[in-house]
Amino acid sequence: MRISNIEIQNFRSIRHLRLDFGKTTILIGPNNAGKTAILDAIRVALPNSKEQKRKNISVQDIHLYENISNPRTSEGTRITINCRAEDLAIEDLDEIIQYTLYTNSQFVNLETRYSWNSESDIFELRRHFLNSKGEPLLRDSQSNLNRFQQYLPIFYLGALRTVKDEFSPRSSQFWRQMLKRVTIPQKTETQILKVPKSSMNRY
Repeated sequence: MRISNIEIQNFRSIRHLRLDFGKTTILIGPNNAGKTAILDAIRVALPNSKEQKRKNISVQDIHLYENISNPRTSEGTRITINCRAEDLAIEDLDEIIQYTLYTNSQFVNLETRYSWNSESDIFELRRHFLNSKGEPLLRDSQSNLNRFQQYLPIFYLGALRTVKDEFSPRSSQFWRQMLKRVTIPQKTETQILKVPKSSMNRY
């Protein structure tokens, strides 16, 4: 299973964007163009087990536009991910997989919304699987989301400005176990520490 496209509305600097994905997609652009916002939108829609326990989106992430300056009166953030479903996932995800008759293909649509709920008086984060008409499925459930994410794992390595945290044997999410076992010979470590930072910045 892979992401076919993502549609983002009112998230950070993005007012509205639909982006199609190939087998390999590279985002290129200047600083503050929205590349990280796209990646973080995917993380919001497809959180890992740790991120599910806390909200990885806040009021500050809601994009305000035109004459709307209050997040409570805005439409809120909406992120919709469309995925092509492979044959091996059909039995496991039969409650959420949708079918396109014209192309005889299977897909899964997952919508994530973050907006103000006037009844509960809080900002709510909600995820729903959608049918082919874009309507929430009645058989939606957390167990479906858990199974779905097993077929679509997300691995995220932060920008190089956070490389110290990403490759820390204490705080790294992905590399911690491996780094704990790595030992650098004293001679090699001494040579590395002698290299001027100005030289290292060129690489």
